[in-house]
Amino acid sequence: MASLPTRPLTVLALALAACNELVAVGPERLPPDAPEVIDEGTLYEVTPDNCYALEVGTPIRITASPTSSVGVEMATARLADLGFVALAWLEVDEDGLAQQAAARYLLDDGVQYGGIFTQAVAQPASIAVFPVPTLLGFAVATADAEGLRVSLTTLGKLGVDRAEYESSVVEGLSSPRGVAVDDHMWIAALDEDGEVVLLDLARRADGYALEATRHDTSIRADSAEIAADSQGALLVFLDEGQAGSARIARDGSIETESFSIDAGLTSRLRAATTGDRIVVPVVPGGEQGFVYNPDPAGWFPVGEFPHDQSSDPRAPGIAIEDGGARWAIVRVTGGDDTPADVELLRGGLSLTIGSACSSATECSRVTTDLAPSAEPAIVSLPDGYAVAWSDAVDGQLEVFYARLTCLAAADTQ
Repeated sequence: MASLPTRPLTVLALALAACNELVAVGPERLPPDAPEVIDEGTLYEVTPDNCYALEVGTPIRITASPTSSVGVEMATARLADLGFVALAWLEVDEDGLAQQAAARYLLDDGVQYGGIFTQAVAQPASIAVFPVPTLLGFAVATADAEGLRVSLTTLGKLGVDRAEYESSVVEGLSSPRGVAVDDHMWIAALDEDGEVVLLDLARRADGYALEATRHDTSIRADSAEIAADSQGALLVFLDEGQAGSARIARDGSIETESFSIDAGLTSRLRAATTGDRIVVPVVPGGEQGFVYNPDPAGWFPVGEFPHDQSSDPRAPGIAIEDGGARWAIVRVTGGDDTPADVELLRGGLSLTIGSACSSATECSRVTTDLAPSAEPAIVSLPDGYAVAWSDAVDGQLEVFYARLTCLAAADTQ
């Protein structure tokens, strides 16, 4: 890609940059149920539900190919008592045309598990990955000029052979997003008229195939995301700057009406879920972005984060801690005179419906190198977060992976 610099990447010399010195926990950062504050700056034990300090780990280079790797997507799940992270991306040639889709499965400490999944694709192409816990695996959905297909890889326990399941090609669909709800695998995609199509996939009992049942909707969208909470599947979508959501019934029909808010600058939605909560970052414009809890009955603001013109509003990745009390987004920030770096912002989730979170947003730099970064993704782990992104190396974009680990009190002194 001609626009990318050729200077070497220095991302391996990472440090936690001084957005904030996230080592001391003062009274203003403590949750309501924190122990009594003795004095300003007192350090408290950090747990997954109360993680107020992050340490950026050394990144792992996932790809090293003659083509650029773009469009990174991530998913995580605990399968057979092991924590897994799945990475998926597209490999493109020097003209930016997609050549193949790829995915790799890691133990959440970054150790590679098994081989790499690859599939030839034709321009234009898009990719998504999501966990299927009931089948102990991950599904990769790819769409290109020929149509949409889904591949399911079951991982199982160490030493057990993996199984691969494939769907037939569904023509005329693009931009897939997926989620598993109980025994359903839902894919939301866009048809050639810009309307949302839902695919309900099931594993056939007579072989290694996935059978798709198609459900057309009348919802027009520029971008669609599908997520799940304790009530089931929820469709979240953008249409001409408006964001809306709709509940999906088990038969694939739209169960409730959608509710719209002004999404402004946001051009692609991403969602994170835990238990009964779904969160979505939105940048409506100006100097503030918001984290919403979407529902067909209304979109409730539960957090906010600063935004400036140097930040990329298109696709901030988002994760939510298992306890449901805090969110984290990753985005690319940088200006004309500053290389684009990956930045992680964290904040608390307001428990008051309709009230924006007023706590200060914390900021951590994930990359501080001279090469531009792009398209970061994030997932929540039991002891912190995992982040993946594309970074320019010798003129090519390569995929990198890093862990951000919660620090205990003893580690921060």
